Amino acid sequence: MSSTPAAIDLVRNVRLWSHPADPVDVHIVEGTITAITPAATQLAPNVVNGRGLLALPGLVNAHAHIDKS
Repeated sequence: MSSTPAAIDLVRNVRLWSHPADPVDVHIVEGTITAITPAATQLAPNVVNGRGLLALPGLVNAHAHIDKS
């Protein structure tokens, strides 16, 4: 049997690439980022502590040459 991990509602205390000096909380609803707020002690059911680490966008290669791969 496999269990599905709980959905994340809040990633607390991370730094954004654009403003790395200011810690923020990233709010997530149904897998979509819905808000970015200054870091606080907000309550949410499923919280991940970002420990002050840098939050980056997904690393996707949007430019690829299929014939060269």
